[in-house]
Parts: sequence; C-alpha cells; structure tokens
Amino acid sequence: MKALTLIRWFATHLKGGVALLRGQFTPEAHRSLIFWHSLTNGYFTDWLSYTQKRSIQDFPSESLSTMFSDESSNERSKIVHDIRVNGYHVLRERIDAKLCDAMISVIARTPATVRGRDADISKPKNIRYCFENPPQGVIYDCSFADLMQAEIFQSLASEPLFLSVAADYLGTIPKLDPSGAWWTVASKDRDDSLAQDYHFDMDTIRWLKVFVYLSDVDPQHGPHCFMEGTHRSGTIPFALRGKGYSRLTDEEVFTHLPRRNEIKFHGAKGTVIFEDTRGLHKGQPVLEGSRLMLQLQFSNVLFKQSEQQVLMNKHKPSREDIVPVSSNFKQVLQQYPEIFRRYLPLPSEVLH
Repeated sequence: MKALTLIRWFATHLKGGVALLRGQFTPEAHRSLIFWHSLTNGYFTDWLSYTQKRSIQDFPSESLSTMFSDESSNERSKIVHDIRVNGYHVLRERIDAKLCDAMISVIARTPATVRGRDADISKPKNIRYCFENPPQGVIYDCSFADLMQAEIFQSLASEPLFLSVAADYLGTIPKLDPSGAWWTVASKDRDDSLAQDYHFDMDTIRWLKVFVYLSDVDPQHGPHCFMEGTHRSGTIPFALRGKGYSRLTDEEVFTHLPRRNEIKFHGAKGTVIFEDTRGLHKGQPVLEGSRLMLQLQFSNVLFKQSEQQVLMNKHKPSREDIVPVSSNFKQVLQQYPEIFRRYLPLPSEVLH
C-alpha cells in the first residue's frame, strides 16, 4: 500500500514537472516545482529558468530614474553581480526621506489585513494600523493593489533602476508579482506563521525581491536576515532541504551552515535591499515599537493564483480601479504592459 502511494505521489510530481516544461504554471505545477527544486538542490529550477530567458532590447534607461542619482544607476552591473554571487545587494543610496514619508502617508490611510495573535486571515479585516490603539495582531498587510492607486507607488513600481536590475538578473522582462507593505509590531509571543524562522521562498521559477525599509531598523526593530550564498544551487545540505518547504530553527541552520554567513540588515529609513529569497532568510521579531517594510517582487513568469490567494484578494480593488497617473509608469506601461499584468488589464484603454 505504501509503495502504491509513493508511486502515485511521484507520478503526480512527474506530471507537474511536465506541465512546467510546457509552460503551464498552475498551482498544481507550483507544488511540483517545490518538489523538484528540493530534490535536485536547485538545479532543476536553474534549468527551467534558463528556458524562460528572452532577449531584451531598449529596456527603460536608468537615466529616467525618479528616485536615485546617476551614481546609483551606474552601479547596475555591480548590483547584479553581487546578487548572483552573494544573493543580495544593499544600495548605498537611500530613498529620499520626503519620498519615504509620502509612501508612509499612503500606507497609513490604506486598510490592512491583520495577521498573528489568532487573527483569521480567511476573514480579512479592513482596518488601518494606528500607533495610539492597542494592536489587533502582529502584522498589518497592505496589498500593493491598494497602494498602486497612488502616484508614488506607481513611480516606485516603474522605477527604471529596479526594472533594469531585475531584467539583467532574470534574463527576461520582469513581471511585478505579489508585492506590498506591512507593519510589524512588537510581540512577546512567537508566531510560526510570521516568517521569523529561516526558510526559502519558491513563489515562481525565478524572481528578485526589492525590500525598502520605511522605518529605521536596528537590532530592536526586527532586522531582515539572510544566509549569504544559499540562493545558489548545491549550497543547502540535504539535512535542511530534505525537510521540504518548511521553517528551520537557528539551531538547525547553524548546525549545517557557518554562522558567519548570516547577514543582518540594519539600516535607516529609505534603505533598499535587493535579494534573491531562494536563499535562506527570515525576519527577526520586533522587540519594541514597530517596523514598516515594503516589498516589490519581480518574477520571470507568473503562476496562476491559488484558491487561497483569490480568497485573500476578494476584498481588494479590481484591476480596473488602478488608473495610471505617474508619467514614468505610463511610459513603462506603454512599452512593456506585461510587467504589470498581475495588477492591470492589458488593453490600451488603461492609458487614456
């Protein structure tokens, strides 16, 4: 009986692997991607990603950047090199404080979904995080579909430096995948659902995340952590990846990987971190006050949303509610509408 179950299980993942090779990016194929990634220590995923590479011509120039100086734009090659070798790059230039404050102002007005402290994510609460009121959870998630109705977030999503780095790293036109911002408040109780233990992401075939600190982050305010180099194939021992798509304690990780490879990202408001979260990473708990963090994810392919993701987005605005107002966003959308397929309908009328 066990042998028959094992054969069926393997056949299911074999079928999922074939679906991936045919470009059928369904939730079932996604589960098989995780299986083959873990089994081959990443090499299957590397090969599959290679099949998605496309030549890119006349991609948005970094000179059009609205948030960074030419000095940062000129470091594009170094940024991509650092991500390929180490798995991350911290931009030397921070986003201007006024721009950060503009983003914070929008986030503060945006209803959030609460997680942690027994909050039921299947019943989203449209509430705003308020410093003065006792928190109703540990994390307040703001959907990027909500945020992108504001000009500042349209400019952020179409920032040429981000798009160019993502395109170089992914080897194709990047697609904006699930992104957002979240407040994390101090909590004495540990919650396994809050990504506070080491884990790897496997959201799609290949992707690049851009994290932006919108508050100062020091050891007391939950710094993001990354195990340097673990994004590369062959670097995670079977003792860890054999546990599957699960959380890993520090003790488990440091038994098999050098502690010196742990990078803790402390930084002031406006700090930008590029990271391939295929590598092991986590967020440390916030010990006092709160932390506000923003994430953009650029992927090489888009998987169809699972039923749970559809459920989570039922209370979100429809894609037609996002009206392009940023000039930079309009320009990028005109040239490369596929970048924003997850968030906007593709017909040209959205540009009118």
